[in-house]
Amino acid sequence: MGAYRGTLDNFASSALTNRRDQIILSAVSLAEIKNAVDTLSPGELAELAAFIRERDDAAWDRQIDADFAEDGRLRPVLEEVREDIRAGKLQDLP
Repeated sequence: MGAYRGTLDNFASSALTNRRDQIILSAVSLAEIKNAVDTLSPGELAELAAFIRERDDAAWDRQIDADFAEDGRLRPVLEEVREDIRAGKLQDLP
């Protein structure tokens, strides 16, 4: 256990920190967040917008990956398109 003790301590500390952050954030209402956003400088607002955009992009990427995964809901569409390509049924756009 000695070799893993530091890793477990780090994990526990990280888990507690994440939980604490969740508790703090859940205590803040959306109205309070919106009011806080109104006080941001233009640079801070740009940084927040970039942060939200990155999170949204990552969520979109995860959804696309899930949809086209082997058992994803859009996998049959992907296979149909691939078959159409192999059969020469697709044409280049002008």
